[in-house]
Amino acid sequence: MATYGTLADIRTELRVRLGLPDRGTSGDSRLNIAVNMALRQMWSEMPKSLLSEERRFLLEKPISEGTVSLDSSQPLVLTRTVASGETAWATDGTLIARTVEIKAGDLYYYRKIQDIHTSGSTNYLVMDKPHGLSTQSGVSYRIFTPEYPYAASVQKVLNVVRDPDTNPHPLVESVWSAELEGYRSSIGFRTEGIPEYYTRGDFFQLPSPNYTPEVGLKGNAETGSNAWGYNSLGAEQVTYGPAGTFSYRVIHVWGRWKDYEQTNEGKLLPFYQSAPSGATEKITTTWGNEGIEIRSPDLDYIHGYGNSSLAQTYRHYGVEKWIFRARHATEPAAGTNSDHRPHHMENDGIYYLWKISKGYTTSVLDRGDEDPVDKRVSLEPFHGHFHIRFDRQPSTEVPVLMRTFSRPPSLKYDTDSPRVPPECYDALYALTASYLVGDRDGAPDRKSLYYVEYKEHLSRLRKTYSVAGHQVGQFRNGISMRGSRSGPRRNTTITEIS
Repeated sequence: MATYGTLADIRTELRVRLGLPDRGTSGDSRLNIAVNMALRQMWSEMPKSLLSEERRFLLEKPISEGTVSLDSSQPLVLTRTVASGETAWATDGTLIARTVEIKAGDLYYYRKIQDIHTSGSTNYLVMDKPHGLSTQSGVSYRIFTPEYPYAASVQKVLNVVRDPDTNPHPLVESVWSAELEGYRSSIGFRTEGIPEYYTRGDFFQLPSPNYTPEVGLKGNAETGSNAWGYNSLGAEQVTYGPAGTFSYRVIHVWGRWKDYEQTNEGKLLPFYQSAPSGATEKITTTWGNEGIEIRSPDLDYIHGYGNSSLAQTYRHYGVEKWIFRARHATEPAAGTNSDHRPHHMENDGIYYLWKISKGYTTSVLDRGDEDPVDKRVSLEPFHGHFHIRFDRQPSTEVPVLMRTFSRPPSLKYDTDSPRVPPECYDALYALTASYLVGDRDGAPDRKSLYYVEYKEHLSRLRKTYSVAGHQVGQFRNGISMRGSRSGPRRNTTITEIS
């Protein structure tokens, strides 16, 4: 009977079916590569109804309340005095990485927002590039989101619905982005209203860390100051997590989503994120001994936002560090006073979100106070962002439901699973076998044999899941993307008209 489950189960099944002699680390590595290659191909050919995912986000209404002032001595800053009755700019990260439009005379200038901060009734907007204008006040501006990012692992946006819960309205896909760009140009980029069309936008990749964090032990075990299981005042905290062996990795985050999803700690999810840094060396501590210090560079200083403490740009580069931690071992129960014993923990070696810190922070301390890690946010392979664009800027902040089709997961750990139903496994085994045999043992006919078997399994899956998402939908008139539900379909009888 076939085995359905983890990467380790798949390797076992392949060895039983193929009689491959490979054992040990090198054999496992070879099988893992073949399984991931086969999964990628199979994923692209399977019925999409098995693999689609949904995500929600809010369309963001442009902000243009009040006016801003420009100062030629601080060319990276826009200043706004919040008048009575006006709303201050949000400082929770939901405006960071968006676009600000400045109207000076008859010209428009566009910059990206690095950060926003407030002092009393004064708002400061820090930009990515100088405004290049003279000192002046009463300048019109607009903060808006020209396009919304999604992970580059998404291969296709299947459909988009505006306001799906109260007044659903499916949007029409403009297949050619240039068509939508032309449409937007003809009505003006600043037009607001109810979006009707969408298309794929630009690709963006936030630069990944060019460093690997360093770790070391820090604290005073005698006084308990900063020791594992003790707070900064040296008082023991049995609610902290148990000590053990850990390693750490970092990603950079620029901006936050304004939507419903949050981490377990109530933090909004990243708008843009980078690929991860390398992993630190493994480091071990015990309860009551030194805490673990994680050191990394000052991003604000490196990028020119930390030179002078007198400038409004000081420490406002706006890029955060999200630190992920893997637990490799846990201190035995006999050595810890934590309420959480070793059998409460998972020594899985997988990186989960541990702590969020400012980009200028160069040192953070792990002493068990941030436990437990956020298991909902794990460190995944990341390759950047595509965007979804709309034909208008929304006049109201309404939710959008986007159904997508993504690349398969990368199976790295023995406990990883391919996220497919059990009936898909035989197809995966057959395709993996076609990668593994034939060319290697000089019998190409075996490669063909397994590939034919794979195609048969794939055909069975398509018949079983013959639902919308794999079947071709409306043909419409062959040109227009609109077409009615009652219009002709590709599988209907074609009648010639003379």
